[in-house]
Amino acid sequence: MWLLMWLAVTIFPAAYLPTNLKRVMRHPFLWGVTLWAVAHLLTNGDLASLLLFGSFAAYTLFDMWSANRRGAEASKIHYPIWRDGVLVAIGTAAHLRHWCPLRKPLGVIIHSTASLDAGDLYLGLHRFNALA
Repeated sequence: MWLLMWLAVTIFPAAYLPTNLKRVMRHPFLWGVTLWAVAHLLTNGDLASLLLFGSFAAYTLFDMWSANRRGAEASKIHYPIWRDGVLVAIGTAAHLRHWCPLRKPLGVIIHSTASLDAGDLYLGLHRFNALA
């Protein structure tokens, strides 16, 4: 699943960056959302996840179909290959930053009777804000 998530997070910014990926696929952001939803569907089998992530996947597939029907075309502009490398670096950095293990999550900090230090509190609050 981490490979699907890495791929999804890597192609999210391709919709907004000048890369050659737009020559290969017409809707990189929508494909990223679809891969993100599928990765979450494969790991979460409950009804709430099926409704939430299934609706995201269905919406993005319908949106791509609708855009293609209206005449969306892939880009014909050739960009230098280093821009694709920047896209992969951004996606990899975002993926690694999201899954970076913390010393103590926020819940452990709040409910713990152990003493806190400033680093634990900062890391926990930073992680909590990233999830919001």
